[in-house]
Amino acid sequence: MDTATDRVRRKKIHLTLNATSTLVALCGLMFILRHKFIGGHRHLYSTHSWSGIVALVLLLLQMLGGLLVFVYKRTILRDRAFTSFHRRVGLLIQLLSSMAILLGVQENQGFVNAAKGTKFNASGIVGNVIAILILTNTSLVYFAALNPELDSSSATRVLLGTGSTSSEPLLGGDQ
Repeated sequence: MDTATDRVRRKKIHLTLNATSTLVALCGLMFILRHKFIGGHRHLYSTHSWSGIVALVLLLLQMLGGLLVFVYKRTILRDRAFTSFHRRVGLLIQLLSSMAILLGVQENQGFVNAAKGTKFNASGIVGNVIAILILTNTSLVYFAALNPELDSSSATRVLLGTGSTSSEPLLGGDQ
């Protein structure tokens, strides 16, 4: 049963994760702008930069929309159509953010290899580890979001360690 306490807890977790993501994205943007300004590098020349900007703008709009709905509790905006739209835009932001990060890692590897030659180095290992972590994270987010057997209330219960909502295994198969 989905209780009011569960819904409030899910909203707080959702807000915390999204506020953290926004803060990290804005810090990243600050470092990027500082690096570009100090180094005199060109702005907005790559797919990495464009996808990052689109992801950041969508993230800020998504967060603003979510806050407006949460603060003003407008029932017209809380219907299933809005929830579905909000969820789809969230998945798009996740995908664009992952794409921007992976393109940035690839772009950086190109710069490092051009400066140091094509020999594989520690920077390449770090870049590959980051790429694998980003791909894993994105895959898990999409699995959780698109799995019809894993609704938001059961996912919250599993994350909080309060058990699943049914006797069926969450990931399917025999246990």
